[in-house]
Amino acid sequence: MTDIFQAIDSATSLEAMLHTIQQIATDQGDYAHVCKARYHLERIKLGLPITISEGPTEVQEQLERAQKEFAAEAAENYKAREDFAHAAPHFFQAKMYQEAITMYLAINTKDSLAQATFLALHYDVDYKLGFDLRIRQGKLGYAFDDLDGLMRHDHFHAEDKQHWAEYLVRAAYTMVVSVLQEKIQKKEGSSPEGKTIPEILQGRALRINESDVNLPFNRIFDYVRKSTDLKIMQMGLDLNECVIMNIFGTMSQQEQTMYLRGKLTGNQEYVDFFIEQAKQKKSKGEHSFNYPARRAIEILTYHQHYAAAVDVAEEFLEHPQYELLEKSGDRDRLLSAYKNSNDPVAYALERAKVL
Repeated sequence: MTDIFQAIDSATSLEAMLHTIQQIATDQGDYAHVCKARYHLERIKLGLPITISEGPTEVQEQLERAQKEFAAEAAENYKAREDFAHAAPHFFQAKMYQEAITMYLAINTKDSLAQATFLALHYDVDYKLGFDLRIRQGKLGYAFDDLDGLMRHDHFHAEDKQHWAEYLVRAAYTMVVSVLQEKIQKKEGSSPEGKTIPEILQGRALRINESDVNLPFNRIFDYVRKSTDLKIMQMGLDLNECVIMNIFGTMSQQEQTMYLRGKLTGNQEYVDFFIEQAKQKKSKGEHSFNYPARRAIEILTYHQHYAAAVDVAEEFLEHPQYELLEKSGDRDRLLSAYKNSNDPVAYALERAKVL
């Protein structure tokens, strides 16, 4: 085998050295160094100094295209001989992210799966694959952190976050079902019948601690409360009634039960539960942050009882809820709110709608 360093020493210019490296590395199947040598030869061709990265924009763009081409060729050569560990980073360098993910999945180690997950999610390649990989690796809790990170992407919006959050809520529900089945199997010697939490727990006084599944239930319930999917709401209700939480968020478990039942059924008793709490808050002088009143309004609004929701808002909240007033269709009430809040422009715009 040719000694590459002796060959370099025999060359009389940098360009000759790089050509030597390219030739010998190609013969030896060392495509990473072929890629590097070709990159620097391209710089020489474009008239760029070897040690300086800056240059005219159009030249830099041409160099970047060439580098991607060289990296892609190296990746394909590594892939052809099933050297996936070297193929993957070169596909990444070529910005061929789907191909890089495929290589990392083929390697199938803990680290390579983590790389595939990161690329799938944070390079916007395949969100479902990324979240499924989190689940496969037993890191469902991390997936909720991924959601927060994705919100920094310009094209990932709140509705996208809620969509994928609900995907993860379903996965969390499946995980809790599995844990319950294992606990019952261990205790009773046979697996329980049923696929839902209520079916599995029928006749059993069994609950699990949130540390048993290592999931961020406060965040899960936040997404459940925002959902308009009845199945997600029911899952949240089931989870809330079987998981013992160590840290509570803005609602206690009882409050979450009443809230979700209110959204599921629309029964007035659940609205009244929060109105009673709202009265207690009001008696303490709390208006702007009267969360029980807001929960009652959310239940009423979900079931399109807008007039009743406006009544609750006017009784317990400090500031007018203009959007709610618009949904109620009570223009006189809306105009009065604009007048009382000294907003003549909004008042005029509303009046103009019927002129």
